[in-house]
Amino acid sequence: MNYKTFLKSRFLQRAGLILLLTAIVSIKALEALPEKRDQTLHHVLLLKWKPGVSPEQVREVKEVLAGLTSKVDGFTACDIIEITAGDYDHVAILKFKSDAAMSEYQAHEDHQKLESEGPRLLESVLEFDYWH
Repeated sequence: MNYKTFLKSRFLQRAGLILLLTAIVSIKALEALPEKRDQTLHHVLLLKWKPGVSPEQVREVKEVLAGLTSKVDGFTACDIIEITAGDYDHVAILKFKSDAAMSEYQAHEDHQKLESEGPRLLESVLEFDYWH
């Protein structure tokens, strides 16, 4: 290999390395933008059960909701708490890593079953989302 060929190959190696590093830095920067990387999406549900809904029915709904954390990637936690003040009976706080994870949860067949059963079991639902 002559000196010119050697210099050309070294130049191409360095140019390739620079392109690779630039791509890695760009991907990392893009990953941090849209998903609010350091925050969690909270989906909060205030639930008021219809009169006559049994504790067993409430327990079943709680189990299905909590069980979805193991079935939906990015659904990280589900806390359901009985409340005694105000007009509602329970608050459910569902936590997601991204909007996409919440969309996957909403499309899941177990969630769809809960939504179809909701009008039969719930007198009122108040829901809201926030990032924190």
